[in-house]
Amino acid sequence: FDLIANALAYAPLGFFVALVPRRRPPAGRLSVAIAAGTAMSFAMETLQMFLPTRDASVADLLANATGAALGGALALVLVRKPVLAAQAAETAA
Repeated sequence: FDLIANALAYAPLGFFVALVPRRRPPAGRLSVAIAAGTAMSFAMETLQMFLPTRDASVADLLANATGAALGGALALVLVRKPVLAAQAAETAA
């Protein structure tokens, strides 16, 4: 359950990061979303090493990165839909 919760927690980060750099190709936006999620997760897991009540885990790091990747992929799928792409273009203008 903990791994699923971690993945779901980082999915919105990946989703919104993948929407931001509109000039990049989809693969570039997805890689930025994964990198941002992984960097954020690495920072959080590193900080947990210094807290006595917390435990850093590589499994959590991987689950968080997976969540960011899934969120980024979902954003790219939704942007490719013609109606949603048109709405995103209107709000960006």
